[in-house]
Amino acid sequence: MGITKQTLRELLSKGTTLESIFEFKEGQDCLIFKAEKFKDTEDIIYIPDITLNEIEVTRPLDAEGIDHVIEHCCTNAEVMNNWLKFSLTLMTGSIHVFRIFWMVMLKKNFRRIMDVL
Repeated sequence: MGITKQTLRELLSKGTTLESIFEFKEGQDCLIFKAEKFKDTEDIIYIPDITLNEIEVTRPLDAEGIDHVIEHCCTNAEVMNNWLKFSLTLMTGSIHVFRIFWMVMLKKNFRRIMDVL
């Protein structure tokens, strides 16, 4: 059973701690939450580096702390949107590099090309 951001907000507002809600595990040199399965729901599936993002997991949080936690929680849709944006950025950069490469190649070889034609 997953937890939505709204449900998490309600639980944290009642004084429940993050460590009693989620099972955090070691990531790449950090502590994270990652759901066992990515579901097409509004459930939280990922919370990044707890230490780096200064997320308190052992104590109850005030309203500001709850907002901070919610900002760092990712749903499936958010993860997919971020991945898509990242992929498009890479593709755009690759297309730009590709265009520059061919412009340089054509400029360098323009006379040879014209001789053949």
